[in-house]
Amino acid sequence: MYMDFSKISILVVEDISVMRQLLADIIKTLGVGTVYTAADGKEGYDRYVLKNPDIIITDWHMPKMDGLQLIEKIRKDPKSPHRNVPIIMISGLNAPTRVAQARDLGVTEYLTKPFTVQDLAKRLSHIVSKPRDFILTPNFVGPDRRRRESDDFKGKIQRKKETDKKIKAEKYLQKKVGTIRQIDPWLITQSERVLEEIKINFIPIAQGFLKEFKEAIEAAEKSLPASKKIKEDIIFSVMQLKANAKIFKYGLIGELSSTTLNFLEGSTLIDDLILEILNAQHTTILHLINTRASGDGGEEGEALTAELTEAYKRYNKAKAQRQQKALLAKSLKETEE
Repeated sequence: MYMDFSKISILVVEDISVMRQLLADIIKTLGVGTVYTAADGKEGYDRYVLKNPDIIITDWHMPKMDGLQLIEKIRKDPKSPHRNVPIIMISGLNAPTRVAQARDLGVTEYLTKPFTVQDLAKRLSHIVSKPRDFILTPNFVGPDRRRRESDDFKGKIQRKKETDKKIKAEKYLQKKVGTIRQIDPWLITQSERVLEEIKINFIPIAQGFLKEFKEAIEAAEKSLPASKKIKEDIIFSVMQLKANAKIFKYGLIGELSSTTLNFLEGSTLIDDLILEILNAQHTTILHLINTRASGDGGEEGEALTAELTEAYKRYNKAKAQRQQKALLAKSLKETEE
């Protein structure tokens, strides 16, 4: 016996139409009875109110209302009909600070793109088999962020305050799906085939992301040091390339974008040296797109990835040297005074 998803409904909120359809197809193949879709957070919230889905899967970066705003509205709006509905966020952002940001707004599970069907199935299974208590405080509304008891847990005192307003975990999904904790492996295999046999042309999608990437770079060049918003625009455009390229079998573009995304998430500002590297990467990815260079690029791909990694290492080294010189100059000036 396996989990039976035929009696549950899932709402998929994703602004990229081909990805929205792909997610819907995978979920249906896993046996989910009803799948609703929405193209942005605003439409997603309206569909949530109208359809009352059992589970919501949402992207992060979307127009009109993004995934974080959608989660916050579902969790905190007094008119929200089912504030403790399980929510899975799927995003190409994987920095710990991003995951924590989503968690602190009330997300139930977090799934990083590119994802596997096993990853998605695991989170769906966990939501059903291990529902979490729901916490309501002035500062937080969502599933209990503490997944396990631990005597050395540093947040123990704070958790006692939060549990003063705790709603016991609901098990309504188990009544619909069953108490078995495993999804039929055959259904997972069939869903994996949906992902593997994608025949969607990634080139127009990539061109759109690359255009956003170039526009964000140009905006940064006009206002150095770049503002937080411009930096976020650069990060999100790179993230979209990273998140979707590997899913659509353009592994090298995904790997280059992943390297840059990890660097940008760890940097404090965007300066002229970083922009030189980003412009070089834009040119490289544009070439890969124009030549339809799918796959990982083999030895040439490895060399390109290694070269980009070294560029960021050289930047960090030069930055550290500049900071040392600045500190030394400041110290000498103070000594002279």
